[in-house]
Amino acid sequence: MLMNNPMFLNQMDSFIIYAMLLQVVLFFVGAYFQYAVAKKLNHEYAWFAWIPILNLVQLLQLAGMSAWWILTFVLAFVPAVGFLVSFAWTLFIVYLIYKIAGKLNKPNWIAFVSLIPAFGYATSMILLDKMSNPSKDEDEQNNEDSSQTEDDMSDIADDDTDIQEDDYDNKEETEDR
Repeated sequence: MLMNNPMFLNQMDSFIIYAMLLQVVLFFVGAYFQYAVAKKLNHEYAWFAWIPILNLVQLLQLAGMSAWWILTFVLAFVPAVGFLVSFAWTLFIVYLIYKIAGKLNKPNWIAFVSLIPAFGYATSMILLDKMSNPSKDEDEQNNEDSSQTEDDMSDIADDDTDIQEDDYDNKEETEDR
């Protein structure tokens, strides 16, 4: 009954059009931020992010893996195993983003954001590009602290040397008497 209702079909058509437009927008958002991440990692062909299959090749290269892994993606179009391969590639992309996050010194949980339906990949690329890098700030803070600590330690060592010299001089004076 529902399928014969013209109002329902109009609503379904509208939903499908909006869903497709959302996917196109999310593709461009994800591609833009993948491009930015590729630039940060000095990828020679950052523009690969804009071309659908090449962006997967680029993800493989950014993660430090062989581009030949893309051949497994072809199995997604084989009817009997396509669903399993598609599921495996979803998890594989999480792994790739995990490795890229490690290269950028970003938190590893960003990779798991890519599992959010529809929005995950674009969101994880945004986080990889825009999220502040706390580890660099901590490293700079630790370097400042360690240089200050080294100065303090050298002052203490100088004081200890002075004390030891004074003790030695006092022992010589006592022996002379």
